[in-house]
Amino acid sequence: RRTHGDEDNFTVWAVDYLAIIDVVLQKYAAAESRLSRKLESLRVSRNEDDIEVMAAEHNLAAVQKMQGQHDKAATLLSNLLDRRKRILPEGHIDILKNQLALGGTYKVLGQYEKAESLLRDAATVMRRTRGDHYETLAFERELAEVLVFQNRFEEAIEFEQRASDTVEQKYGRDDPRSVGFRQHLALTYAKYTHHLVLHSGEGDLSEGEIIDLAQQSVALDPQNPWCRANLGLVHARFEQWEVAASTFEEFGTDLGRFGFSAALAYWKTGRRDLAIKQYSASRQLVNAGTLQVDELVRHTMQ
Repeated sequence: RRTHGDEDNFTVWAVDYLAIIDVVLQKYAAAESRLSRKLESLRVSRNEDDIEVMAAEHNLAAVQKMQGQHDKAATLLSNLLDRRKRILPEGHIDILKNQLALGGTYKVLGQYEKAESLLRDAATVMRRTRGDHYETLAFERELAEVLVFQNRFEEAIEFEQRASDTVEQKYGRDDPRSVGFRQHLALTYAKYTHHLVLHSGEGDLSEGEIIDLAQQSVALDPQNPWCRANLGLVHARFEQWEVAASTFEEFGTDLGRFGFSAALAYWKTGRRDLAIKQYSASRQLVNAGTLQVDELVRHTMQ
């Protein structure tokens, strides 16, 4: 700074680089402090629509989100989006990435309608202008997550299935990008079946179709313990006790919110000692406050 001055491009780059190092080291407060000082310095001599000022605000919002300061980040990103829309051409990538960041922030805040509106608009523009580009698929996956939070699983799966198939076709099944999309799809299938068994009567799927979807989630990501435990839950809810018990047994007593379902399956199949052991372990988690008594846990305990 002594050599180049606060506004020199080299100084701006150096501050960004140091902030990246802070983030890698998980020193988020230090990164926020650097970026805040940089933004204050830029605002002294540049107007709010300067490209460096807007980039600095975007980066600062990202670090705020890393610290859970989602309200602050949403305010910053919303103001930034308004300005970018005013000065940049429609469909500019900076506008779309701003919508992605703000939509993701609204998702965390539980403001799903706002999130969906932003993400759907951005994903639509990306598909129209870039087709099956990897970034388009990433935008659509983010939109799918918001749909899942609203229990609109079939819409979400349509987006995710297309994205997963496209990425795998482009890059091969074992490419990390393909694996990531496939794992995401697996979890969405599992969440869908989880929702269906907790809210029996919703949807038009038969018992067999729900089991098939749960099995498909495991086939897509065999290493995901949540998907495998959820398959045990699905079998238990349809009183296929032997299959459920066999599925749960691989986990020992480390089953979290699925523990009471496992205890019930063990009891129904005559594994009484194992049932009591699992129930006691799950009960201790509840008493210690480390296991939330949500809808699944409450129902199974009863």
